[in-house]
Amino acid sequence: MSILTGADQTSNSATVPEVIRVLLIDDQNLFRDGIANLLNSQAGIEVVACADTALAAVEAIRKLSPNIALMGWPASSVNSHKVFAAVQETKFHTRVIMLIDQELKEDFVEAVRQGCCGIDRKSVV
Repeated sequence: MSILTGADQTSNSATVPEVIRVLLIDDQNLFRDGIANLLNSQAGIEVVACADTALAAVEAIRKLSPNIALMGWPASSVNSHKVFAAVQETKFHTRVIMLIDQELKEDFVEAVRQGCCGIDRKSVV
């Protein structure tokens, strides 16, 4: 099974690779739109939605079932808590990857506690 898409890859038949569906969550429009353009130019990746509020992110998770949610809010924020709760509530295979501005040990611990699958610095992306 693919860790990113949740698809079973044990079949020996030749299949077309599944597209990785991404939801971008960040309140900084320039950063979010730039990442969306970059990811959409990559084969096998489709940005299905962008969200700048917790409400928009939760709605997108429920309606679109993205494989990955790239989230640019600190794990300790109320908005992040709402997104993680929606992922757990829907029981979809959405993996949350945090994009952080600065390294705070408390944020790492909180992100993992909530179910985060990965953390990367925004400056690296």
